[in-house]
Amino acid sequence: QKIRAGAGRDNLASAALTLGGLMWAGNHVPQIIQLWKTKQAHSFSGVSLFFQLGASLLFFVYAASTGSVSEAIFGVWNFGCIALYLWFFVQFPKSKDLQMQPIMTQGSEGSHDD
Repeated sequence: QKIRAGAGRDNLASAALTLGGLMWAGNHVPQIIQLWKTKQAHSFSGVSLFFQLGASLLFFVYAASTGSVSEAIFGVWNFGCIALYLWFFVQFPKSKDLQMQPIMTQGSEGSHDD
């Protein structure tokens, strides 16, 4: 039986890809829990979410076209998580209570010396 020269390197690359994908996918779990509890997505940038959504869709298309099931699953998970962030961003806009208000120190109003 002939052993391919780069087999060990391919296995290492595949393991690294799988581990990295799991870590990246796991990164979404605490964010989703926090988002679900607070219903506040105002810390996200809407433009960034659209770019991330597009990138995850392109990643899925690539993974599906190469036949990599694990990468395709990761792409779908990533797309779903970012779509959820975007949905919360649109459904629960920043509350007026959370908007930055100008900070006035005591006695600063009308204390201009002319």
